Amino acid sequence: MSKGYEQWKEGFVEQVQARLKTDRELKTCGDVCIQTIRKVNLGVREGLVMPNLNESGSSPIIYLDELYARHHQGTPDENLVQEVVDQFSQHRELIIDTSVLMDYEQVKEYLRIRVNGRDGNEHWADERVCVVEGDFIQSCYLEFLDSDGDFATVTIMKEHAKQWGVSYEQVIAQARDGSMRKSVEMNSIMERLHLIGDGKVKNYLQEQDLLPEEEQMFILREVHSPFGAAVIARSDVLARAAEVLKDDYYILPSSVEEVLLIPAKVWDDPERLSEMVKEINAQLEAFAEQLPADCGAVILADHGQTDCTPVRLFEDEEVMDCLVRYPSLEARMASFSVKPDRKADFESLFTERYGSEFRLIPSLKALEDGWF
Repeated sequence: MSKGYEQWKEGFVEQVQARLKTDRELKTCGDVCIQTIRKVNLGVREGLVMPNLNESGSSPIIYLDELYARHHQGTPDENLVQEVVDQFSQHRELIIDTSVLMDYEQVKEYLRIRVNGRDGNEHWADERVCVVEGDFIQSCYLEFLDSDGDFATVTIMKEHAKQWGVSYEQVIAQARDGSMRKSVEMNSIMERLHLIGDGKVKNYLQEQDLLPEEEQMFILREVHSPFGAAVIARSDVLARAAEVLKDDYYILPSSVEEVLLIPAKVWDDPERLSEMVKEINAQLEAFAEQLPADCGAVILADHGQTDCTPVRLFEDEEVMDCLVRYPSLEARMASFSVKPDRKADFESLFTERYGSEFRLIPSLKALEDGWF
């Protein structure tokens, strides 16, 4: 984050702490602190938490970058401070029977696995029930729904296991078993983009349909899970994905909710793929550091994100025979020099064969309408 963010953060946290000390209910809950959260894609975010908010040990994570963005959009800090206090207050009032929480037999069915990047989270091994595998840490959490029907979670610490009288290995095994019962899905990323808000995309882990030949990337996740990327800890799902793809594949952690799969046939150089992802991340981080404090970035693929099938116009002999020369300008907006005696033929042929995808406009009409 920028220097402006660091300065704002220091003052904002002081304001939150001062406001909490005047709240009748929250002033007895200890201090607010900043927690660094390293996401499954190894990205880092900072959030405000209150470790002693309630007896269950649960606290909402209120992300500072989101508050900072609203600060620069003009929202007064005093309003943001009040929102933070309200969120802590509402969470404190969650009805959690702590006697039930301490009863392993009653809570074990709600234990789940989440996955985070190992880098920067090594200290978890001293505090949490977790296991390190490669670049990731698998830790355990208790999943339940709050009064609004939203997911709420409690991280399982080693102290919980001691109170339950069960081994860490037993807790991890139970959490893995709970995650195994989660529904999973693998979607085509292009189908997901095309059908945002319009319908249901195919789950290729269940569908018998052939995969789209042109698809080069898929989304894999646990459904209805706050940490859907934990699917990478499920060997059964990873094996099923290989069966469906009929190929090996690479996994790109993209968020805590899902991961991306790239079939091996798309990339024959895994080291180069890894270097490319790290290079892009580093470039974007460096770019973001240089932005003004009130400026954000939206990253899009060049010319949009919709794949298309190329039109091989040069191979259409009848259409090309109507032209004085090859089409010019560029593929997205081609210019056609038509033979004077073939204008009617050209318009008819082009409209019949390509009219569903392209709009043919006379050059004078384009100039009259102000296209240029």
